[in-house]
Amino acid sequence: MGYPARHILGRSGRLYSAYLPPATYRITQELDPFKNHILSIHRHLASTIESAIENKSHAAIALSLILGDRNTLDQEMIETYSKIGIIYLFYRDWE
Repeated sequence: MGYPARHILGRSGRLYSAYLPPATYRITQELDPFKNHILSIHRHLASTIESAIENKSHAAIALSLILGDRNTLDQEMIETYSKIGIIYLFYRDWE
């Protein structure tokens, strides 16, 4: 039996999942149970949004606004929102 899937929110803001087969891993530190729970909620919300909104562009906007996951916004969307002056809705730290 392998180690269960772990979900990690990377620096890019994307949620990653991994499964490690037996004898290929070494646990060096347990995740904080609270953080693990928050990541689980984030993963569930992202999955729900993506399955509820069929249009990929609309789902990308929802993910960005609701969960802060800006990685699904394509370059054309970013440029369009920059031109009309509302890019700050997606990037709080926009420069």
